[in-house]
Parts: sequence; structure tokens; C-alpha cells
Amino acid sequence: MKLVRMLVAAGLVGLAAGCAGPIAARQDDLQTTQYPQIFLDAYSLHEAIVVQPPIVGFVGAHQLHVAVPIRNKWDRDLHLQYRYSFKDERGMQLGEASPWMDFTVPRKGVDQFQFTSMSPMAADFEVHLREAH
Repeated sequence: MKLVRMLVAAGLVGLAAGCAGPIAARQDDLQTTQYPQIFLDAYSLHEAIVVQPPIVGFVGAHQLHVAVPIRNKWDRDLHLQYRYSFKDERGMQLGEASPWMDFTVPRKGVDQFQFTSMSPMAADFEVHLREAH
């Protein structure tokens, strides 16, 4: 009886603390890079690549230019696809997202893809990465 009371008390403490049960493996969302503009669409990519700091600047007529270095941790070439879009200073998307583009990172190597906005209104960007089909 004493054990039952202790278990009930422990359960109530857990409920009071907001615990709803065990956290499922890989319950987090797919935004797991440390850069809020870059999204990986598969958990396998989290084990395969390291997204290095994006290189962001302005070129030409104040067009946003972005380069995204990717390091391949695997011992084989990694075939990826990426697409990007630009946002204005209020966070609204400018135009359509780009089509998916192919990108290969050599085994245990580093490579980067880059893109430039057509509009000087671009203030931020968003990139989605996936394994090539």
C-alpha cells in the first residue's frame, strides 16, 4: 500500500510538471540545422551532412547572394537536391520557390551551392534540402 501511494504521488508530480509520457525518438521537427533558414527533409540527412554557416551578402543592384557549404560525412558521394525562396523584410515570400536542383557532395568532402535573388527587395532566404530521387 505504501508503494502504491508513492507511485501515485510520483505520477501526480509528473502530471503537475507537464510530463505526458516518454518522448518519442526523433520527435523534433525537421528544422534541426542551427540555421533557421535551412530545412532538411529527412532524418537520414542529419547523419549524412553538416550544414556549415551560410555565406550571405549583397551583389549588383542590392541583390541577396547566398552560398551554402555542405560537408558530406559519408564515405560515398551524396546526391542531393535543393530549392530556395526569398523573403522580404516582413518575412513574406517573394515570388515562387525555385525548382529542385541537383547537387553532389563528394565522399568525405565539402562543396557548396549558391543562388542570387532577382529582386533588391530580398532580405532573407529559405532553403530545403533532400536526397535526390
